[in-house]
Amino acid sequence: MCYTIRLRATLKLSINLLERLAGHACGPRPVATSPWTPARDRLRELVDRARGYATAIREEPGLTQGKLGRREGVSGARVNQVLSILRLDPSILANLIDAERDTPVPSLDELFAIGRISGGRAQVARYRAVCAALAGERAGVQARPARQRGFQHLFARARAWQTALDAVEFRSLSELAAAEGLTHHRVAQVLDLLTLPVEIQAALDVPAEELPKGITQAEVRRLVRTKGVEVQREGFATVCARSLP
Repeated sequence: MCYTIRLRATLKLSINLLERLAGHACGPRPVATSPWTPARDRLRELVDRARGYATAIREEPGLTQGKLGRREGVSGARVNQVLSILRLDPSILANLIDAERDTPVPSLDELFAIGRISGGRAQVARYRAVCAALAGERAGVQARPARQRGFQHLFARARAWQTALDAVEFRSLSELAAAEGLTHHRVAQVLDLLTLPVEIQAALDVPAEELPKGITQAEVRRLVRTKGVEVQREGFATVCARSLP
């Protein structure tokens, strides 16, 4: 049974590759019709590969990103990086793979940043805004990622990363950081949020407009570095009290 599932998943990955090779073998590659054609082609291939990886992991029991990476001749970090494109809202993915479109498209780093935004509507709004900005720019200009407010997105990332680490998808924080395109220090900083007392986490893991006034990322980082749960609780209460009339 496991062998059959594994064979099916492997065949799907092979078929996707053969289809791409067949497309190149049928004739010369069409001349790019705009400066965005190569970028869109690369993104279509990336989404196709990501879906193949996701299918293999879903259908083959016990297959981890690390194992799949070894089978595909890449690192587990690279598999994770490819899969992260699937965090995008389905409508964005549909736009990216639409063969009829040859319009400006965000950079890969920008798309990864959009994928980390919580909520499909917010992702779509950011994607449209970036595409609109690029439409009037020369090829290669990258829009700056939108700065997210509050802590909800940070807690979501921290929990996802901790789950991946617990499943031994990454051998170290450095490997995880490389897959996310971040520094080891930044990954550790985000993961440290999970060391706070649960009631403080609950108070912070809310929409930005619902946060206690006066709470900043700098204040929270100071709390994380504070030794002792009770001292952290007292420090959090002090920060919250400062905003009271």
